[in-house]
Amino acid sequence: MRMNVKALLWPAVVLATTVHAADPAPVAVEDFTRPPEFRSVRFSPDGNRFAAIVERKGRFVLTVVDPKTQKGQSFAADRGLDIDAFRWLSNDVIDVDSIRLGVRAFDLDPRDFETSFLSVDGKSRFRPLNGGRVLYRVPGSESDVIVETLNSFNSVDLAVFDTLNNERKRVLIDNPPGPRIRRWVLDDKLVPRAGVGYNSGSHKREIWMRDSGAEPWVKALAFDPRTERGYVPVAVDGQGELLVLSNQKTGRDALYRLDRTTKQPGELLVGHDGFDIDRSDLVYAEGSSAPVGVVIDAEKREIYWFDPQRAARQRAVDAALPAGRVNTLTTLRDGKVLVYSYSDTEPGTYYFYDPQARTLSEWISTRPWIRPAQMSKMEVLRYRASDGQAMFGYFTRPVNAPAGPVPLLVWVHGGPSGRDYWGFDPEVQFFASRGYAVFQPNFRGSTGMGDDFETAGFRQWGLRMQDDVTDGVRALVDQGRVDPKRVCIGGGSYGGYAALMGVIRDPDLYRCAIDEAGPTDLIAFVESPVPDYNRRTATYADAEMEDSLRRRIGDVRDATERRRLEETSPRRLATKIKVPVLLMYGTDDWRVPLDHGTAMRDSLQSAGARFEWKSYAGEGHGVWDRQNRNDRFKRLERFLAENLGTASADR
Repeated sequence: MRMNVKALLWPAVVLATTVHAADPAPVAVEDFTRPPEFRSVRFSPDGNRFAAIVERKGRFVLTVVDPKTQKGQSFAADRGLDIDAFRWLSNDVIDVDSIRLGVRAFDLDPRDFETSFLSVDGKSRFRPLNGGRVLYRVPGSESDVIVETLNSFNSVDLAVFDTLNNERKRVLIDNPPGPRIRRWVLDDKLVPRAGVGYNSGSHKREIWMRDSGAEPWVKALAFDPRTERGYVPVAVDGQGELLVLSNQKTGRDALYRLDRTTKQPGELLVGHDGFDIDRSDLVYAEGSSAPVGVVIDAEKREIYWFDPQRAARQRAVDAALPAGRVNTLTTLRDGKVLVYSYSDTEPGTYYFYDPQARTLSEWISTRPWIRPAQMSKMEVLRYRASDGQAMFGYFTRPVNAPAGPVPLLVWVHGGPSGRDYWGFDPEVQFFASRGYAVFQPNFRGSTGMGDDFETAGFRQWGLRMQDDVTDGVRALVDQGRVDPKRVCIGGGSYGGYAALMGVIRDPDLYRCAIDEAGPTDLIAFVESPVPDYNRRTATYADAEMEDSLRRRIGDVRDATERRRLEETSPRRLATKIKVPVLLMYGTDDWRVPLDHGTAMRDSLQSAGARFEWKSYAGEGHGVWDRQNRNDRFKRLERFLAENLGTASADR
């Protein structure tokens, strides 16, 4: 992939404290649809430059800046793609992931997902062969990286490459001990100590390990993650011991040190009573392959440091900034600490902390046009479902709402494998700015809260998962916090499906429904060869993905299951809908094809129901074009004002 480059001047705000103007008029729609001025700020290994993703003329590009001169370069991907993520591999080479935002027809082209490597100074010609993927930079080296490539055994090989001359300097592993090993764990000497493979015959995940490079490989564990609990190696600590994530004891993944003798999780390092730890939650210091901390996305984000010095810095920064914020720390080579701070009302600000001088200075704000005082607080809402299951979600009450019950929008997350998080959410803040409280439930089937909680949602589309949403609304009504006569339900993808099922199952609870790109016929959704959700278009693991759909949604081959899916498909139940519905779909959606929307529209029309239809040309599974996003927000504003009887429709 080519990277186009042009020179630019970084805005002078970079090294200045953000100055806010006087209180503006009510927040405009465009202020919520406008992307951050920059995101994912990361400094080069030597700390002399930083890179960030910024928007330029409707596309997301990568900007690399020298803070001393405030000059830099902007790099854009070719074929109209957007920069999605990046990381520094050396002081010159950046690993860049590009993608077209949304899910569109040409997203199925593998080239759209290829990683590219740009040389900021034009010194490197690094291009790993055979689609190789870089794991990380070799600790202590300025230019060497570890590259993995897929071999003829359908496993991953590892080698060290020099990014300056693209030379393969040494092979780390090329003879895997087991089948389809796609993930390796190395120690600080670059010795492979563990591998995670998959046996297609037994359908089991296999864990291979050894105590040193001189020891033979041992298959320590084999388990089926769909039905059995186990553990997965993720790192080697500073003492040379394997660290694993295991859900064997509680059903929730926690970080343990592996016992060399028993080959089972030993000492618990970090765990949470209610939430999982993911491999991506481990925090690493620059130039080290041993984790130094763990971030846990619990009800609010929590940060744990293994190093007392880092823990002390965290306490100092937390004490210096307003209470309630989440502050993430990255130590730079010169000893300074880059702090990214955000909250439910603060979209994100970067600071520099000097541990020696014990000073904290504001650097840049990601959305300087947003005034936190105008935003609404997001609180954790805990409640019990009708069967006694403990539940939680988030409740945002409009900041300037009058005392007493307020109108409510129930906003259901997609997936359903996924969850809502605490923090600044432009969409939620938009709804709150228009006078509506927002309830975001993490119903059964949501991820990150243990395997039991997730699997409890399997084959419960429109059933128990729907009850969890309704039970949260009833809890808010019982507490006197929301007006029971002014409640609307909406969401995108699975959330759109849940909105339709909500007004079908509880017609007296909701006054309207918003379906954005929701599947409306579960039988068609499971059987269709089109959606990329079931990966029918992939050249591998088709049977496994199909089996996953049957486990999670339903098996259409079974007569009883098929009947249940018919009874929980909104398209087939349109005559039960008695309230207005807003339908919004992308014409090029490959995840939930447009047919789901048009079929629902036609069924509502045949049933004589009230509905509004909008299709966005060229959009996929979500609305990304700026003009379309503005139109979407304004449609939502009008629809809610018309049906909940509050806020202005022409603000």
